[in-house]
Amino acid sequence: MTKKQSNLILAGVAIVVIILGVAGYLNQKNRDENVTPKIIEQLVDPYTQALKEGKYEYAYNNFTSDAYKNDNSLDEYIEAQKNNREKFGKLIDIEPLSGLFLQEKKMHKDWNFIGTLRYKAEQRQLRIQIEVIVSDEKKFLINNTYLSMLQYDSHSNQPMIF
Repeated sequence: MTKKQSNLILAGVAIVVIILGVAGYLNQKNRDENVTPKIIEQLVDPYTQALKEGKYEYAYNNFTSDAYKNDNSLDEYIEAQKNNREKFGKLIDIEPLSGLFLQEKKMHKDWNFIGTLRYKAEQRQLRIQIEVIVSDEKKFLINNTYLSMLQYDSHSNQPMIF
């Protein structure tokens, strides 16, 4: 093999590495786009406002996924919201605690986002996590709500409705 052939092979390998590196960087950059401001603006804020106004049916119908609705009927949801108000007091706000919604892929599920929020009510504040999916219409929807792992105690080991 001549020196010219060696240089051509080396240049070809370098070009392939550069192309793959740029493609990988762009793919990661697009996937990790910070969606937190969009989720807060398009989902958390209007959902919180609906709960504060007692518009539970509206919140359920407009801000929760089909899977969420399969797991929680409208009657169960409304009852849970009323119980939250009795137990914790009037809702003041639901606000980001971690500042980020992290993207993850669960087994047999599409990509979703998990975020930790502060559920602020008159009598108590709780750390909660919400699982958010993107609907076919490109709308953020609540897929599940949980007490944050930092908030768990012996009486709360399952998903809760917030």
